[in-house]
Amino acid sequence: MPTFAAMAGAEIGAQVQGLDLSKHLADPSRPAARRWFYATSMETPWQTAMATDGKWKYIYSEPNGTEELYDQENDPSELHNLAGEPENMDVLRSVRMRLRTLAGELGDTRILAANGFAKTPVDRASFRVLPVKGMGWRWF
Repeated sequence: MPTFAAMAGAEIGAQVQGLDLSKHLADPSRPAARRWFYATSMETPWQTAMATDGKWKYIYSEPNGTEELYDQENDPSELHNLAGEPENMDVLRSVRMRLRTLAGELGDTRILAANGFAKTPVDRASFRVLPVKGMGWRWF
């Protein structure tokens, strides 16, 4: 919202979260205001959180504790989940910790648990029809 407000010349209050990225949009060669970006969707028990630095994108989904890791430079369509690849374990650990840190810093503690992330077991076989409404393309 801060970006749209800046582009429209409007003032917004301090209660609105986010950064003004209008200068970066006007000149993409100009660095963005932060290195990592965080987003979340849905509510417990269907919550999903994401962190990206433009190179790596890590997604954690509360249903079944699903992890995804994408190399956005080499796989911009996010077709190849690298989270289970042994050669990416160091990257996975690093971006997993980054997501935990960002969630804590931003006060989005619903996705966090004492030993990692919140996890809700989901038995896909128990659904006669998959509840995909509002879940985007992910189904766990």
